[in-house]
Amino acid sequence: MEFFGEETIFNTAYHCITDVTRNIDRILTAAQPSKDDALYYKDYGLLLAETHVLRQVSKRVLPGQVYREFLVDVQELIDIKTGVTRQKSVIRRMQWGYLKWL
Repeated sequence: MEFFGEETIFNTAYHCITDVTRNIDRILTAAQPSKDDALYYKDYGLLLAETHVLRQVSKRVLPGQVYREFLVDVQELIDIKTGVTRQKSVIRRMQWGYLKWL
């Protein structure tokens, strides 16, 4: 019975990660960047909230070393100085690079 419970938690986490990465992609795609190609406060706040959920859920799914590498990519994703164009490429790289686990 425990195995069934663990499998259900894994599936729930997997679907949650998929939903969150889609939400992040939507936020970045719909954002109207400033002249500096940076997100405005509202969009940046939404991005921070979604990445917080992404960190929490991915901790359950990703193996230790992969999770640490994932966190480096998350930090790059939320770096407002890089610009929206770069952030879009980071989320796409994350979706592709961690496809095995996500």
